[in-house]
Amino acid sequence: MPPFIDYSRERRIPRPDVRIEDFSPFVSEKDLRERAAANKTAALLYQFVLSLKEEAAIHRINTLHAIAGAGSGHPGGSFSAAEIATCLFSVFMKYDSATPYAEQRDRFILSKGHGVPIVYAALAGHGFFPIDELAKLRRLGGLPGHASHVTPGIDAPTGSLGQGLSIAQGIAEAVSCKGIRANVYVVLGDGELQEGQVWEAARVIGAANTRNVIAFIDANGVQQTAPVESVSSVSPIKDKFLAFGWDAIGDDVPWGAPRESGHDFVFLINACSEALTARKPTVVLCSTVKGKGVSFMENKAQWHGKAPKGGEYAQAIEELTASRAAAVEGYEKLKTSL
Repeated sequence: MPPFIDYSRERRIPRPDVRIEDFSPFVSEKDLRERAAANKTAALLYQFVLSLKEEAAIHRINTLHAIAGAGSGHPGGSFSAAEIATCLFSVFMKYDSATPYAEQRDRFILSKGHGVPIVYAALAGHGFFPIDELAKLRRLGGLPGHASHVTPGIDAPTGSLGQGLSIAQGIAEAVSCKGIRANVYVVLGDGELQEGQVWEAARVIGAANTRNVIAFIDANGVQQTAPVESVSSVSPIKDKFLAFGWDAIGDDVPWGAPRESGHDFVFLINACSEALTARKPTVVLCSTVKGKGVSFMENKAQWHGKAPKGGEYAQAIEELTASRAAAVEGYEKLKTSL
């Protein structure tokens, strides 16, 4: 198996210093890319986005290596959350990986705990633990197969679906009572919204106006065995959160329609920026693709919890490597505008 890619040392696109608020006039990566050729500010912002796209590709590659090495795991829901995890750990969350339990840090809860391999890749990329620890996924004494607070950078054990939002409420209230200004970021799956506990927590958070809770719905439309809507519909998602007193960013996307907002860094950056200034708890609806980045995995329920082998593994690595190369090529072309 090839070595893991050490993102901190091997990234090829430099990340420029930009003002996050400068993203607000742009509505999507496509909009930003089209305006980058004639506008230096837009060009710098697009370089920033390309660096995030390279990072997300590296995290997917490392995730694939880890799952294939373990012989089991959840690539589909890991890949659908790659951009969300990259945006949070690279742009918005306040933390110091050298002191991962500092009280002033932002907290992160992966309610869809089975998708933790992509979070492990992001954590390793940002110095929470050595990159080679990814080889210990699902090994005794190594990285657990579902999210656990024993891992630096993860603030709650999850895997039994539906519990993360309740835990986020408790942590958010606790840090506020201590006078700590910290946000609690929680990522949920859309299939997970079939759990009643999610909506009990949403009601309590809205009623208490726990505004330092920011939730992301990784709405890839596919759960363990079939499309979410064919098992038990959770629609409308946005209207339910609004009814419970939340702010909501993004829209419900019906099954069969294009699902891309959760892979668009301009959307995610603007959504996070808006959530941080909201006077209510905020949910961001991210329409995503299960298995994003690997053609034969995309939108396929069978890749919910299955490790690729042999030719499948080789093809997946080839496609993910090409995604990274495309981001680097985009940067090389962009340099003429900088």
